[in-house]
Amino acid sequence: NISVASIPMKEQFGWTETTKGFVLSSFFVGYLLLQVVSGTLANRYGGKVVLGVAVLWWSVFTMLTPLAANGSLGALIGARIALGIGEAAVFPASINMVGRWVPAPNRSRAVAFFVSGLSLGTLVSLPVTGWLVREYGWPMPFYAFAIVGFVWVGVWAVGVGNGRGVEAEAEPVPTARPSIPWRRILTTPAVWAIVINHFCGNWLLYVLLAWLPSYFKTTFGVSIANAGLLSAAPWLVSFVMGNVAYAMGIGRGIT
Repeated sequence: NISVASIPMKEQFGWTETTKGFVLSSFFVGYLLLQVVSGTLANRYGGKVVLGVAVLWWSVFTMLTPLAANGSLGALIGARIALGIGEAAVFPASINMVGRWVPAPNRSRAVAFFVSGLSLGTLVSLPVTGWLVREYGWPMPFYAFAIVGFVWVGVWAVGVGNGRGVEAEAEPVPTARPSIPWRRILTTPAVWAIVINHFCGNWLLYVLLAWLPSYFKTTFGVSIANAGLLSAAPWLVSFVMGNVAYAMGIGRGIT
């Protein structure tokens, strides 16, 4: 939302590009801090509970974003950090559910499905945010997407079970968890290959997500709605290529 909405917000509040950068990047403070914590909470209370609470939490702070922005820059940055705290739980909680609910032969497929949601969600949200900003003003996307989050939490709480039927088919979760072999993990080349790949991929992902709408608006003079639409192009390619790779893997018997 804010990657598109920050264009009129910058004009309204008289931000410099540096100030805008602080606002856009403050999300990652909370996102970084709660990654490990949310994984620990998911292991203790279950991924379903943690993910449901996380979506409720970030929907609240999404809705509070316009109020915070009109209050002060510090309040806005605080709201963005709080938003990041909530979103930090997505991958740890989801991986926890895959590990507990999904039989081992199907886990790669399950992970591919939920990770593709990142591309699909961005593909939808950028153009929709641009249209909402053009038609109703920059606060509207925050209210609209917050409401979607609240509805999702209700459906999640009522309509999703605890995975116990599937859990019986999955590998049993031991009651006494062994200690994590940190030294072995941190000295394994394959682990560092994944870490470096993820770092580079995320750097590109979030630079594009945060700044591409502004780039299209300031460099080419397109409307805010078109800036949102054009910014969705990388995620369209990502989503299509991901599904092609998935289809090829299924065709070859790779799950």
